[in-house]
Amino acid sequence: MRLLGIQLIALALSAAGGAVAQDDNRPVPERACFSAPETREKILANGLADPFALLRSQAAEQRAEPIAVKLCRQGDAYVYEIDLLRRDGRLIHSRVDARSGRPAAHQGRR
Repeated sequence: MRLLGIQLIALALSAAGGAVAQDDNRPVPERACFSAPETREKILANGLADPFALLRSQAAEQRAEPIAVKLCRQGDAYVYEIDLLRRDGRLIHSRVDARSGRPAAHQGRR
């Protein structure tokens, strides 16, 4: 019985979240992230920077441990989304332009 209640609450919350998203009329930039094989293909086809070099560089700059890097396309731009963990336990999310290696202009929420 308890499991059924939890499932009903989860269903209600997901339905409410969908309604909120539909009421928002602001344009949402198209965003797609790629798997590892797709990333290798995009790097070769588009002359993108090495993701692991950028991950190490960001980790050194932020004095944090590298966790993950993934390639995403936001509109017409390719960006690497980089996750780092600082010694104090804080998680750092950053976006780096995949062509230039510089911080991406759009640093909003994911």
